[in-house]
Amino acid sequence: MVPFYKHFGLSWKTFFYSVFHSISAFCNAGFALFSNSLEGFKSDSLLIIAIACLIILGGISFPVIMNVYQHTKEQINYKIRKLQTPRPSLTMNTKAVLVITFILIILGTIIFYGLEHKDNLVQHSLKAQYLSAFFQSVTLRTAGFNSLDLTHLKTPTYLIMLLFMFIGAAAGSTAGGIKVNTIAVIYAYIKAIFKNRFSVILYGHFLPKYVVSKALLIVLLASIAIFTGTLLLSITENFTFMDILFETVSAFGTVGLSTGITPSLTALGKIIITTMMFLGRLGPLTIMAAFVAKTKFQAKYPEGYINLG
Repeated sequence: MVPFYKHFGLSWKTFFYSVFHSISAFCNAGFALFSNSLEGFKSDSLLIIAIACLIILGGISFPVIMNVYQHTKEQINYKIRKLQTPRPSLTMNTKAVLVITFILIILGTIIFYGLEHKDNLVQHSLKAQYLSAFFQSVTLRTAGFNSLDLTHLKTPTYLIMLLFMFIGAAAGSTAGGIKVNTIAVIYAYIKAIFKNRFSVILYGHFLPKYVVSKALLIVLLASIAIFTGTLLLSITENFTFMDILFETVSAFGTVGLSTGITPSLTALGKIIITTMMFLGRLGPLTIMAAFVAKTKFQAKYPEGYINLG
């Protein structure tokens, strides 16, 4: 409530704005009550950081929040109160989510600032530049707020934004995308391949084959969905390829960011975008599992080999 109090004073509007945007941020909805989202608050460090923290909390998932809470609570009991209680460690899932989330936020901030500080950020103060780069790095992974005009960014910036929207946040969170958990599994799988190791290891734990297969399938199905959506929109709409691709990935990741073409989409184009949001929210793997019957009997086939690469 304090950030909005500075702008609107002590009123019901301040209270309502605070509650609305807090819920919107934590739920990664990205809805703002201002026509230009949060562009008017780009220099307000307290508001930007508060919204960003809520987005991050909503994006790391409830199981991760509870695991961190229990771990911290037991650490306090052990070190301060000297209670000899079992100390639950952070789970592999929690470590993966926190580490990758941290890396993506830092990396995104550096890249966004590096690409735009001489162009779209140049007219802002240094403080606003850093805040905008940080905020866009956070909100890109499915929250959908923006503190900058996204219609005149450089092509490399759009490509980085596409990657972040595609990744999304954590499984079990309020966010979309293929999830950072999937990225962690794929990283461990690639690492195992390069080390010529049969077992896929992540934080000292062995990952079963079906988990790796599921992660790869999620990426494949998501890519197919985005390709199909982009292809269909390219047929029905008359916009640049980058605008259409950005709109499609944003819809699939349930991000809500746009280069400004959404109101001008045809009726068929809006149906395609709505379908992409539906696919992204439920997940292509979930939808496929609902329609594909499970095999009751699994035969064992002879091993084969196919040339790759």
